[in-house]
Amino acid sequence: QSPVVGVGREESAKGSRLTAGGQLCILAGQMTSTSPATRPNAPERPFGAVDLLTLVLEAIRPSLGFDLAVAVLCEDGRHVVPEYAAGTLTPPVVEGVHVQALAAFVELAGIDHATWPSEDPIVILLDGAPDRVIDEPESYEDAPLVVGGAVTGMLRISCAAPLTKDQRGRYFGMAADLSKAIESLDAQRTQTKLAQERLLQSEKMSSVGQLVSGVAHELNNPLTGIMGFAQLLLLRELDESLKKGGAKHS
Repeated sequence: QSPVVGVGREESAKGSRLTAGGQLCILAGQMTSTSPATRPNAPERPFGAVDLLTLVLEAIRPSLGFDLAVAVLCEDGRHVVPEYAAGTLTPPVVEGVHVQALAAFVELAGIDHATWPSEDPIVILLDGAPDRVIDEPESYEDAPLVVGGAVTGMLRISCAAPLTKDQRGRYFGMAADLSKAIESLDAQRTQTKLAQERLLQSEKMSSVGQLVSGVAHELNNPLTGIMGFAQLLLLRELDESLKKGGAKHS
């Protein structure tokens, strides 16, 4: 295969990172793509947009009737692409869905996103038939996620039948509400980050204060002795030879 251009991800004849450098694993009901070089030591995510999407999609899936959903989320200058499936996705399907979602998002949000890096695909199992294999969809229903007046994400679902007018209204209404919730999560994450930075700065200042105090204490010990001897010398009377020498110079 030739490299995929314009989605910030590269495939070659050696295979993608998912098939050549990683593996699919299922832990606690969640299937994720892991890379031996990065995933084992990766920090756990706090509750965020991916978790929020899981709850929302589980709740709305019965009324929309989709078996596969994929989102593109912008986090800290990179793309996070969770895939939600009510069945099993083979590695080629996971990669195909991932690449198509990134290409569609670049077309929606702007060419600047073509240079953004993306994480390995994350596949989350929804309630359904886990033994049923889901093929790569031929079409999707896309909904933008708008935060602060800018497109910062995209949600797409694949249904067996086209959405009715009522379903489309419910779907796009859910996307609008989801955008507001993600905006609140981003604001909370920013406030938490600022609080952590202030705490770190406070700890640094406290360490500097302790260091200065220790240096001052170490300097005070010899200075105290020197000042004491100087005061003793001032209190002693000068001997006769020093007095005579002083008188000659005067």
